[in-house]
Amino acid sequence: MTARRAITFLAIGETIYWAGLYYIFAALLVQWETAEPWPKTSITAAFTGAILMAAVFAPIAGRLVDNGRGPHVLTFGALIAAVLVAILPFAESVWVFGFIWLGVGACLGGCLYETCFALITRTRGDR
Repeated sequence: MTARRAITFLAIGETIYWAGLYYIFAALLVQWETAEPWPKTSITAAFTGAILMAAVFAPIAGRLVDNGRGPHVLTFGALIAAVLVAILPFAESVWVFGFIWLGVGACLGGCLYETCFALITRTRGDR
């Protein structure tokens, strides 16, 4: 596969990652508010926790990219996050909901821009 084609696929993948793992929160917030008896502050705190977890795990993902494991980090981070997002409707308490979002956040650290750009920089250099 050519480098241009690989970067095109990464760009498409990143668009899907952001839509399915990051923007989904804003898209579903109103539905969660109406469907669940949880306070809005608790629901949004779960997402805040996810963002903090992404910040914690991004350097770890960067080290894995530096060790040549970039494609694995991006792939498995996205797959695990997709499973976690899929089980969100089954969260029976705000605590479980928050715990799931913490897991999604850890995955975000491994599959969003930082990791993707680290992989491109590692493999392509200044090109």
